[in-house]
Amino acid sequence: MPRTFFSLSLLLLLIGAKSCSKDTCNKEDTFARITLADAAPRIEATLLPVRLAVDLKTILPDAYFQAAIMDQGKEDRFGEPWENQFEKVEKLEMTAEKAIVYLKESSLQQPSERISLHFMLPDRKNYITCEHPGSADKYLLDLTFTVDKGTSGYQVKDLLWKEQLKKGGF
Repeated sequence: MPRTFFSLSLLLLLIGAKSCSKDTCNKEDTFARITLADAAPRIEATLLPVRLAVDLKTILPDAYFQAAIMDQGKEDRFGEPWENQFEKVEKLEMTAEKAIVYLKESSLQQPSERISLHFMLPDRKNYITCEHPGSADKYLLDLTFTVDKGTSGYQVKDLLWKEQLKKGGF
């Protein structure tokens, strides 16, 4: 019985020590700034490229950004409804320096539309040398901008962005 108690105590101590390990993956946000790189994009093969310039706080490889996926939910992570026009997007291209969100021209029906999109970036520990306790983390990136359609073409303006870390469970 004492040996079993000792073994169980040692196991719990080791698990506790591992869960208290330092998080070296998430010291800073990913982005310092995201801005519009082209306020007057032109249609390319039925797609409107919304070009964004990206300045990073944390240096990460292009492969990390290329693994970004679009959240296709109509509720946020708390179950609250949110605006999400993912169906207007044909594809996303993202690197450490830029992002291009290709909107389907056929989905832009109004003279002025506010577009809200939500993306998920993967756990950093699969792309850089770092560690953190628990299961996989995600970075959530929300983008909102306005697309105006005029007689001379399209205008993109009023870009807002927000990044949020969603830590994995223990």
